[in-house]
Amino acid sequence: MYDLTLSEWIDDRRLGEALAFAFDAEPADVLLDADLGQPTREGMWLQCTCSRRGGEFPFTVSVYPQGQPNRPRPTEAVVAERLHARLRVRVLIPDATPNPFRWMLVDAAGARPVDVDVEAMDRDEFVIDRVLTSRREGTGDWVTGAG
Repeated sequence: MYDLTLSEWIDDRRLGEALAFAFDAEPADVLLDADLGQPTREGMWLQCTCSRRGGEFPFTVSVYPQGQPNRPRPTEAVVAERLHARLRVRVLIPDATPNPFRWMLVDAAGARPVDVDVEAMDRDEFVIDRVLTSRREGTGDWVTGAG
């Protein structure tokens, strides 16, 4: 499964095309808002659920590759970079640490670790904690990489 949290809502057509690009698939291979309990049509490769929330990153897409076990699968970081390139949105993905508040941000400045606001997460919002992130980076200030 891939968890991708985007800085803006994307319509189904653009999202389907961007996910197909990110996974080297055909748009017909992408099923958005899939009912994960139901069987898919033959050849379907990517089932996706989409949800909206509040905060700086209001749109989450969870991608579940189906079948085709021999098909190469890009890493979550590669998918995030491709989505950013195609949609010009910032993308948050989980990082490899056990800290649930540490994420990777992919934007025009590249990929880097960020901390998300704990209180905002309690409200089901994704907001970057700029103070904590800049302290950890030792910069003392926060610079955003614009879309």
